[in-house]
Amino acid sequence: MTRSQLSKLLGGPKTGQATAWKTGFLRRLPWLAILGLASTLVASAFMVGILTSSNDSPIHSWAYQPTVLLAITYTIANICLQYALGQAITVAWWRKALRGDATVRELHSTWAFGNGLKDILLSGRSFNFVAFTGLLVTFAPVNGPLLQRASVIGSRGGFDLVNVTIPIAQKIPLGYTGAITGREHVTTTLSNEFRSIINRHNSQDMINITNSGCLGTCKGHVLGAGYDVQCNEWLTPYDLHDLFANGSRRDARLDCFQTYFSYYEMPGIPNMINYTTGFKVNETYEGNMTWRTCTLAPAVVEYPIILKNDTISLDPEGSWMTDRVTEHWPDPFSPSWVGVMPSTHGGLWLYLRSLYSSSVNTWYSGPPGWASQFQGTTALRYVNSSGQFGGPFMNFFDPTSDIMSDAREIAFRIALDIPNQGGKPQDYLKTIEVQQLWSQIVYKSQYIYLAVAVAITVLASLSVFGLLLGWWKLGRKVTLSPIEVAKAFAAPSLHDALSNTDIKALLKTTGHRRLRYGAVWDDIEVDEHSEATLHFARNGRCERPHEGQILR
Repeated sequence: MTRSQLSKLLGGPKTGQATAWKTGFLRRLPWLAILGLASTLVASAFMVGILTSSNDSPIHSWAYQPTVLLAITYTIANICLQYALGQAITVAWWRKALRGDATVRELHSTWAFGNGLKDILLSGRSFNFVAFTGLLVTFAPVNGPLLQRASVIGSRGGFDLVNVTIPIAQKIPLGYTGAITGREHVTTTLSNEFRSIINRHNSQDMINITNSGCLGTCKGHVLGAGYDVQCNEWLTPYDLHDLFANGSRRDARLDCFQTYFSYYEMPGIPNMINYTTGFKVNETYEGNMTWRTCTLAPAVVEYPIILKNDTISLDPEGSWMTDRVTEHWPDPFSPSWVGVMPSTHGGLWLYLRSLYSSSVNTWYSGPPGWASQFQGTTALRYVNSSGQFGGPFMNFFDPTSDIMSDAREIAFRIALDIPNQGGKPQDYLKTIEVQQLWSQIVYKSQYIYLAVAVAITVLASLSVFGLLLGWWKLGRKVTLSPIEVAKAFAAPSLHDALSNTDIKALLKTTGHRRLRYGAVWDDIEVDEHSEATLHFARNGRCERPHEGQILR
């Protein structure tokens, strides 16, 4: 083939104006790739900002859930990172080609590692920094599931100091709980008011107050009528052996459990309720009985309370042993009439005595063994089941704390009920400072998931930037466009185009050409022995390959 024929075949002389090879740091800066990486890092910073600002924030304060915003940010980050990788692969490919030591396989691998996971996983000894970067970017979208776990729903609590108003009496009025009849100066009946209190107490009805000013749950202390409880303890010996030391019989019997109350309203005697209990605690024939006595003296007591909106109750963290007494009301008996007389505290005594007075007597009844007799239900509730068959084996738990707690709650109900009976509850209003507790549904950030997601994203970004290094050694704009690569490999169809030109200029001069990928004969004269080659060429010299055609 003559030179003129080859020139005609290849498209004639080169067109356009030759350009110089110009390198430079800023001139060849891949600013779109840098912008993509910067956008990825900014999106990562937004991930951190979203999770730190949403942590412990009420859910109603966010128009969009943090997980939605995180989904937007990591999607942007991954798109920008993938774009930057494509640009970095382009720079790495051309830098590899410029070094002069690249094989065709290495050039292919550089391109392939940036475009598919399969080639990376099957790279074997060819695994290099390009493959590592491609692998990181491929797995970077795992930041999505991680960030979705990074923000969850939780709760947060605290308190504010606020003032609330509570109607409560600090002294029980004369005759509020019961009445005395007959000559014994003993309360024999309950007042209507106190009977109603007892019924509500036994039903565990809520105690409601109106317009307290508490929103939610409030905790504090309030002064109200009650009792100063003081207790003492002592021991007495017992012996349940049925024989004396000399062998003679003896009456082996014991009151092994007792609870009883006493209260008198007489001139010169303070109005105190007295409580006594004795109980056997050991499963032995001889030992000591435990005795406790408590006095309930009228007083002003500082109660720990809990308000839930307009419902009030005693704080379970307090007890009759921790209540602080600020003042005593001795209330000596002062009779002023004959017949039915009011009783201020006798109603409480009558109720406690009727409910809790109890006793157990056990004795040795000969060959049948030990016998026991129970009076009242308290002993039945506090007997130790392991020693319920009487005699030396019978023992009991101490009922004191439960009984005093019951009396304390009744006294608290009395103090709150009094303002409702006098017709002027405003006279009993007390303003106190309480801790108003609050609880909010908030977003909780789990930073371990954030740390892993951001670490993967940042590491992938740094690796991509590492591939970009050396861009300043390129002398023109480069892409991995098939047309530009074909020109670099001196494709005959692009022979007349300038070699040192970017894809934009290349398409400007050659983009109008119609090409076909097919069978091309190098010789003008074609006979039956001619073999075609398969490549791009203009339509006049190229035809579609047919089935079974041999191609070089």
